[in-house]
Amino acid sequence: MTINVSWDDTVNTIIRVDYHDTWEWSDYDQAMDQANKMAAGTPLRVDLIINTLDGSIAPKGNSLWHIRRAMRLSPANLGFTVTVGVRQNSFFKSTIMSTVFRLFPKAAEHAAFASSLEEARTLISAQRQKVKLAKAY
Repeated sequence: MTINVSWDDTVNTIIRVDYHDTWEWSDYDQAMDQANKMAAGTPLRVDLIINTLDGSIAPKGNSLWHIRRAMRLSPANLGFTVTVGVRQNSFFKSTIMSTVFRLFPKAAEHAAFASSLEEARTLISAQRQKVKLAKAY
């Protein structure tokens, strides 16, 4: 498979989805199904890193249908999603994700973009701290 899914941390609270070279929407569906199954297998909050540094962004086809499917099937404990490697002015970010965020405003609250895996982990840590502080009040 051109998309690999694995735990990014040793306590199984961050799933990393690594894209390699070119991929198809069927690969995406399989990878997201696997990530959802992994997240559903733990009672803990699980965050997601979508790592596109070594792969193409999106093949031809109905991207909104596949992204919406993944969102609809995601377990309740899936927290924050950070996409790594999407250029600031890319078609994917400016068109596809802005459309997703317009159609699903709550999704924008649970997503971010980063330029490296380290930055993604930092964003997840900061978001977890923010949620922890909000729960304290």
